[in-house]
Amino acid sequence: AEAVCAAGAETHRRWVAPLAEDSWCVEMLSAGRQKPYSEPAKVALMELLDELLAPLPGPISLRSPEQVVAMLEDYDDPTGRGERGEPAALAPPRRLYLGRRLSAGASRLLHDFRLSARGYLGRTTLPPELAFLMANEARARPGCALLDPFCGTCSTLLSAARFGATTFGVEVDARVLQREPIRANFAAAGLPPPARLLLADAAELLPRGGAAADGKGDDGAADGDHVAELPAGLGLRDFDAIVTDPPYGIMEGAGELYQPLPARCAMLLRLAAARLRVGGRLVFLLPVPAECAAPALPPSDCLVLESASRHAVSARMHRYLLTLRKAREASAADVGEARVLEAAAGEGGG
Repeated sequence: AEAVCAAGAETHRRWVAPLAEDSWCVEMLSAGRQKPYSEPAKVALMELLDELLAPLPGPISLRSPEQVVAMLEDYDDPTGRGERGEPAALAPPRRLYLGRRLSAGASRLLHDFRLSARGYLGRTTLPPELAFLMANEARARPGCALLDPFCGTCSTLLSAARFGATTFGVEVDARVLQREPIRANFAAAGLPPPARLLLADAAELLPRGGAAADGKGDDGAADGDHVAELPAGLGLRDFDAIVTDPPYGIMEGAGELYQPLPARCAMLLRLAAARLRVGGRLVFLLPVPAECAAPALPPSDCLVLESASRHAVSARMHRYLLTLRKAREASAADVGEARVLEAAAGEGGG
């Protein structure tokens, strides 16, 4: 702060010129500090820059400033001790950065969409960290039609809607698919609710009679006649993305709705083959035992594995985030019932 103030009036004018007469505030950020500053302590630090900031012509706005002056302290010390050997919590910062914020990342979304702020949750509601990651993997954006065939409380759809996608949800459990509370979650976030929420088994979205992706079953009826709630003009093959955390039956107490992991996973890949546009993506979570290698997925003529990342859920259970892209039209084998998991990866939580 002393060096900043000693830079001189001409240098100060050059530094603050981009702020013009915009409203502004000062944001205090500390990286690596174990104990957060109290509000009086933050004010005291900001007052050290009075000589630089006091002449600014624009008004101070704490709620919606047009410009943010950021003070960033770097306490990142891998030894956990300061230069004089004092505990890191008491050591001064190694560096102090001062600058004008040009853009903001998406980390604020994790706070705004935190589970504790939602009015309606389920036992296995997906946290925003994973839901936003999956929405990114799926390329959720304005104009994108995105389906969650095991939508539950619609955490994935909430994140996708934040990125502008038009969302659709299917859920077989009436205890979970509470439409009004779900819509209230979207309203609280200032987002449009799902275009459709269907109480149905996701298997009903599969082509009938093992038909290939021509939009007809073996009885000549158009696919999806039995899910007529879907809007006109959006055929069931017209989804840009399918994003889901399938209920593998361990944590959510599915009871008679329980389905073994190999069958659930194989059905999901059949659904993606039949109902995605070419170029669309399937993004889903797959639990595996900690000692298990990469999961063996059924072969597919049209789905290409694009990425696979793994993280530990517990000492016994890990989870894969898998992204598959539909590279070409599906074959009859892709949407038929013959292809199953060649090796079961084990069972996990939904």
